[in-house]
Amino acid sequence: MKNFLVKYFYVLIFLIIAQCIQLYSQSKVDTKNYNALKSLSKEHIEGLLNGESMGMAKAAELNGYPGPRQILDYIEELKLNDNQVDQLRLIYVKEKEEAIKLGRSIIDEERKLNELFSNKTANPQNLEDNLIKIAVQNGKLRYVHLKAHYEARKLLSEKQINLYYKIKSS
Repeated sequence: MKNFLVKYFYVLIFLIIAQCIQLYSQSKVDTKNYNALKSLSKEHIEGLLNGESMGMAKAAELNGYPGPRQILDYIEELKLNDNQVDQLRLIYVKEKEEAIKLGRSIIDEERKLNELFSNKTANPQNLEDNLIKIAVQNGKLRYVHLKAHYEARKLLSEKQINLYYKIKSS
């Protein structure tokens, strides 16, 4: 049984690493296809396509809930154990994956909004429908980032959290 668990653990680690590599390669998306989208800046589009939080998790970060990626920058300083590191990586991979998916959806809806005006087909009903979709997707995206901060904090001791903020402030 112990050998099975050890093998399972290594397979899990391998899958996490493979997922991180895949997400990293996806994060370098060519934005040329999105340049015609006038309603979003190039930086905003890149952030959405790369799964970046773009300040959406500030409420958490500024109130004692650091994000998984930021915590992973200080593995040694915070004396994170292997289980904490593994769990933080899982949280981060899931966050990134969901954020990229939602980011693409937001861009698609923004493109539809842009087309309503460029095609001169905008009316109060289709504007409201489209804007509600964009607002819901943005809310979901913010939730993904805030949830990752919440889950990451649960893995740390108060001592590690305090040390994290001490390191960040120096």
